[in-house]
Amino acid sequence: MKSVLFFTFVIWANFLYSQGFEKFFTHKCNTDSNVLSVSVKNTNFVKNNEYFNDFNEGYTIFGYFIKPELIYKPFNKVSFTQGIFLQSYFGEKQLTKLRPVFSINFQANKNLKIIFGDIKGTVYHNLPEPVFDPELYLTENTENGLQILYSKKYLKTDFWINWEQYIFTDSNFPEIFTAGLSNIIKLTENESMHNFSIKLSGIVTHTGGQIGHRDVPVETITNSVSGFDYSLTTNTKLLKNIKLFSYYIGSFDTSPEKNLPYLSGFGILSGINFSNNIIDLELQHWYSDYYFSEKGNEIFQSISHIYTNYYEDQRALILTKMFFNKNIYKFLKIGIGADTYYDFYNQTFDFTFGFYIKTYFNFILKRNKII
Repeated sequence: MKSVLFFTFVIWANFLYSQGFEKFFTHKCNTDSNVLSVSVKNTNFVKNNEYFNDFNEGYTIFGYFIKPELIYKPFNKVSFTQGIFLQSYFGEKQLTKLRPVFSINFQANKNLKIIFGDIKGTVYHNLPEPVFDPELYLTENTENGLQILYSKKYLKTDFWINWEQYIFTDSNFPEIFTAGLSNIIKLTENESMHNFSIKLSGIVTHTGGQIGHRDVPVETITNSVSGFDYSLTTNTKLLKNIKLFSYYIGSFDTSPEKNLPYLSGFGILSGINFSNNIIDLELQHWYSDYYFSEKGNEIFQSISHIYTNYYEDQRALILTKMFFNKNIYKFLKIGIGADTYYDFYNQTFDFTFGFYIKTYFNFILKRNKII
């Protein structure tokens, strides 16, 4: 096993340049001078999860999604976005998902933005993998609800509610929503070579509702994150940034009736990251007692999602991550990523690898002076 890990690291070290999975898929849209425009966002992906553990099954997701949108900005602080989200997994005869998307963006001031409707979700929430699996960007890309974004010199806040399943009086399925708060508190100047920040975040996932007819019990799961990030900016071509981080992650069953084997638990995720403009290399360590999460990667948890009534109170993993990113054109970039997971207690080795193509087009239909 040691030789496998060493061989994997040697392969990764031969890459010259990556941005990380989360950074690769985030995108900033600027419509400050556009009254009416059309944007087309597209992601093509193949991700193979070779899992051999007792907590999550191996599978491959292979397909694409596309999101054409019409953006209308009649005022300087307000914009409306109307579009459609289409997703297809290869091998399916019909579209996997087809849904309309709509949002109102209100820029209250230079620091505060409110989004109602189609919000900035998944990788934009900046949560660690045991709490919020980055793969949700590929499988559950759209989030709908309310989002409040606040960004100032020393504080970055993301509060959101994602309403995932609506119910009526005669519904035979439960209401489902996720609410979260992500805070990054910066303790140093942005221009400094040494950057230190504190992360204070958490999410609540709820399944239930007071109306409708259902057999599933009411369940509310809460996860909290507290920790720090320290980064050193070297500004050299080969190595631009070194980052150290450590997070204490809590899990709590706050349901009115307890149905999980644990009432609470915790995990500690620590790691080091080396990056430049095109490549990220990362080494992580995970230790947990009685940990569980609704949105996190199942490989970190103590409760098996394969076998009923199978638990492991303590988990210990070592992870390696690589992501290679290359801009081919202004509107097109490719990404190649691979993760490995070694379970210390069970001595199992799992890995994932993926290939991604992301495109973004913006067409200006009408340009006028903004009110």
